[in-house]
Amino acid sequence: MELVRNGDDPQFDWNKAHRESKVPILLPNSPSITPAELRDSNDAPHAITQAEIDSLKSGQVVLITYAKVAYDDTLGVGHWQQFCNWMAFPGVDQLNQTTTQTKCAEF
Repeated sequence: MELVRNGDDPQFDWNKAHRESKVPILLPNSPSITPAELRDSNDAPHAITQAEIDSLKSGQVVLITYAKVAYDDTLGVGHWQQFCNWMAFPGVDQLNQTTTQTKCAEF
C-alpha cells in the first residue's frame, strides 16, 4: 500500500517489507482475503494520521494497493498476476487522478 499525492507517480517499491501468504487450495469462487498494511519509510507499520485522512477526503492524496500473485495450477504449471487499485473517498472525482490512475493501470 502506498499514499500518493494526486498527480504523482506511485513508487511500487518492492524492497519494503510486504505480506506473503500461502493457500494450499483455492477453489473457484471461494474468497481469499489477505490484509494489506501501509508501511512508513522505515518499513514500520504506519497508522494513517488525521492530516492524511483529510488529504484523502479532499482528493489531494490517493491510497494505492498493489500486489504480485504467483500460483501453480492443478497441473503444477506456474503463473503470476499483478494488479494495482486505488481508492477515492465519496465525493472525490476519480477522473481527476489521471496521472496516478495511468501509472496504476500501466503496472
